[in-house]
Amino acid sequence: MFVIVGLGNPGREYAKTRHNVGFMTIDKIAERLNISVNKKGFRSVYGEGRLDGTRVVLAKPETFMNNSGWAVGDLLKWYKPQHDEFIVIYDDIDLPCGALRIRMNGSAGTHNGMRSIESLIGFEDFPRIRVGIGKPAHGLIDHVLGVPNDEEAKLIDGAMMQAAEAAELIIAGKPEEAQTRFNYKPPKKQKAERGMQSAKFRYVPQRELSAFSKGEEVFFENTDMDPNAVNAPEYPFGIEQIKDAEARLVRFAPLIEKAFPETAPRHGIIESELKAVPNYQKQLLKRGGCSEAVPAGSLFIKADSELPVAGSVKARGGIYEVLKHTEKLALEHGLITTDSDYSTLLEKREFFSKYKIQVGSTGNLGLSIGIASAALGYDVTVHMSADAKQWKKDLLREKGVDVIEYQTDYSEAVRQGRKLSDADPTSYFIDDENSVDLFMGYAVAALRLRAQLSAHGVSVDAEHPLFVYLPCGVGGAPGGITFGLKKLFGDAVHCFFVEPVNAPCMLAAFAKGECVPVAEFGLSGKTQADGLAVGCASKLVFEAMRKTLDGEFTVSDGRLLLLLRLLNGSEGIFVEPSAAISAAAYMGMMGESCTDYLKKHGLDEKMSRAAHILWATGGGLVPETERNELCGTGAKR
Repeated sequence: MFVIVGLGNPGREYAKTRHNVGFMTIDKIAERLNISVNKKGFRSVYGEGRLDGTRVVLAKPETFMNNSGWAVGDLLKWYKPQHDEFIVIYDDIDLPCGALRIRMNGSAGTHNGMRSIESLIGFEDFPRIRVGIGKPAHGLIDHVLGVPNDEEAKLIDGAMMQAAEAAELIIAGKPEEAQTRFNYKPPKKQKAERGMQSAKFRYVPQRELSAFSKGEEVFFENTDMDPNAVNAPEYPFGIEQIKDAEARLVRFAPLIEKAFPETAPRHGIIESELKAVPNYQKQLLKRGGCSEAVPAGSLFIKADSELPVAGSVKARGGIYEVLKHTEKLALEHGLITTDSDYSTLLEKREFFSKYKIQVGSTGNLGLSIGIASAALGYDVTVHMSADAKQWKKDLLREKGVDVIEYQTDYSEAVRQGRKLSDADPTSYFIDDENSVDLFMGYAVAALRLRAQLSAHGVSVDAEHPLFVYLPCGVGGAPGGITFGLKKLFGDAVHCFFVEPVNAPCMLAAFAKGECVPVAEFGLSGKTQADGLAVGCASKLVFEAMRKTLDGEFTVSDGRLLLLLRLLNGSEGIFVEPSAAISAAAYMGMMGESCTDYLKKHGLDEKMSRAAHILWATGGGLVPETERNELCGTGAKR
């Protein structure tokens, strides 16, 4: 006899969803074998029949997907089939839509329904038929619980028919024939993984910058870059502003340590590690088609993805501006002096609750400002663009933050937030497009990085160049960090912004000589790197970078998950897609695209002594389910 179980969720609302292909395949088998699947029992809907004299039981658990093992356990206890007489049919996001994979044993992989079954029955040596539903373009849950479009539905329907035939062949004792006929055969792999086949970025000189509107990956050299620009009298910012910001953060350290115990190891200083990543470097060079003529130097990750409190680079500028505003209010109302123990301000939450803080965000800035402001007692509102991840909105609401959602882009969320804040005299708006305070909060990172480089034995001077690759959204974080690094290291440091090909707002500013929406170049502004989904750059940052930034890379979304997974697999470091983008720029610098640039600036002979830093801008607060989905290592469904 055979027991065949198809997995899915009970209820009319789930009937046609991708996650229910197991149920739908059972219906097709039932139709082919003329079996009525309408009995209730074993926590399932089931039916019995025969195929060429072999007894066949078809079942659809009614326990919901994640508890499928309960129903299967009941069925197996009653019918007692041999292990190879028990078949499970279910959906698989790791197979292309409409593909089929038949195995006679194996592990549950990433499927929660299968995990439930294997954990409760205690064995894995049973046949399973996986029906491909394809990888999600966005959220996993929305994908698997969504209804396929017409084209996908045709592919899945064909796969379910094949799955029904495969099940009949297994019943007939012909599993090898089923595998030969129906198993999906992936295309042969190229030398490099898809999305990492080469590091060939098109070199775009300043006069031809409009070429990036084609959505290509490009390398842009800022030929207006002046290594002395940050020291010129007309430059708007100075080193004293960075030192002032650092001193303020030190004054607030006792408060931060008390409010956020995770900062205790550094006594309230919010800082991340500088990590050498030799294994990742080897993988990038091997898979990225990098030029053997360019020495690789040493590669590090600045792990702002692990910054305490907010889990992103925004814990620098965002929290700093909240603290500066808090200090201003506290001094004006006589709550402290600059010599006070600032941790006593945690006892003044009732006072701060009379004031509002508002911000517009694609996600991470909102998290940093929302979490910090709520801890101090402020009435906080975060204006979230359509690109913001749902989990970020949920986390803010858990912290007591008011989240206003917009079905528009980042710039519009900022405009609306600024407008509402301006109408309220108790409200303070943190403006990522125009904030000097945010800029200085980020710039402090340079002071601390100098000591970390020294601890790693890394010198930064004319003979030992430092290359820094910074993911760029509106520009505040990479701009502030670049400013700080240029003030400290001068022309020994080379800073490059990295942007998605469809949302290169800072590159658009360089192309036009002013900040304009990327839509003017026919680009959508949409990207998997939600933190970089910005349509128009900060004017303040662009003006500061006009003669300071060395160049830019634009990167296609197709690289992001591969880079993220490669880092996670080789070094055990998780970052979100918007942080992974910086690795593509390192590959570009090591590739043929940049050899002329290196020779032009006399860097080609120094590359063996160079250090490279990938600035990992976020990922620390990403929920485990999202991490698993992104890494492809156990996504919970």
